[in-house]
Amino acid sequence: MSILPNNPPKLIVGLGNPGAEYQYTRHNVGVWFVHSLARRYGADFKLEKKFQGEIAEIVIKGHKIRLLFPITFMNLSGQSVRAVCDYYQIEPEEILVAHDELDLAVGDMRLKFSGGHGGHNGLRDTSQHMGKDYWRLRIGVDHPGNKKQVSNYLTKNKTPRKEEELILVGIDKVVKLFEKLMHEGYEKTMHTLHQKALSPEELAEEEKRLAAKKAKKEAWLKKKAEANAEKKQNAKKPDNIKEKNLINKTVLQLAMEKAKREEE
Repeated sequence: MSILPNNPPKLIVGLGNPGAEYQYTRHNVGVWFVHSLARRYGADFKLEKKFQGEIAEIVIKGHKIRLLFPITFMNLSGQSVRAVCDYYQIEPEEILVAHDELDLAVGDMRLKFSGGHGGHNGLRDTSQHMGKDYWRLRIGVDHPGNKKQVSNYLTKNKTPRKEEELILVGIDKVVKLFEKLMHEGYEKTMHTLHQKALSPEELAEEEKRLAAKKAKKEAWLKKKAEANAEKKQNAKKPDNIKEKNLINKTVLQLAMEKAKREEE
């Protein structure tokens, strides 16, 4: 089993297309994510022509992180990513790329290290420039159900309000986990992020299970304490027996001495 790199990210890329007509489309949810991070940590994006993108800087737990929105259009995103990494000497495993994911339900969020591009042009170009071994934040937008509808579904249609709200809730959840990520690393953050949300019925069952587990542990501790007390009590018995034997021996000696005197 390979060990996942656990270094804090130095560059977070939000994949998307430039222009107002794409701003609220599903294909731009990666951009939504880096903008949310920038707002939370009080940063503003600035256009950097040498990077072919908009860039911002934030600091979390003493770590400086650069946020990047490539403005090259999706299928040339890797050029922008490469330019930033070369300039700041950032390794692939120090990159987190946020992107839309058709294979996840709307608003579902998953962290993943390395892998293929799954037909995503932004990931394809990034991998061509940086290799495949970088972190990804997969932001669920669901699939339209028909492969022929994917292009319009992602880039032409504005994200419906209800879906937008679900995605923003998911993004906010990840943003709030970032201090944990910087302090504890990816693996523990993944464990927290990927935990399934329980229904009220499942939550009641889980509480019942935890209560039973707690009662079982308390019963075991009580039994252990009683066993230790009995052990300590038994440890004192040899002294009592020795003392009793000594008393019996003294009584016997006195009786023998008395009998001897009477014979004399």
